[in-house]
Amino acid sequence: MTAIGKKRPDLILLDYEMPVCDGRQTLEMIRADEELKDIPVIFLTGVNDREHIESVLSLKPAGYSV
Repeated sequence: MTAIGKKRPDLILLDYEMPVCDGRQTLEMIRADEELKDIPVIFLTGVNDREHIESVLSLKPAGYSV
């Protein structure tokens, strides 16, 4: 989040499984930040179970690819 705030990217690629906080939590933080909330976020991940996919899709990423 610190790096995103320092240099606002045009696009963010996230994996669901990351150390410290997962991709869903990261996307929640991005969407909660007024200055970052409109950055397109695409999930590229191997996580393909329905529960995880639905929890991420509810946050409206620009895409989700398994």
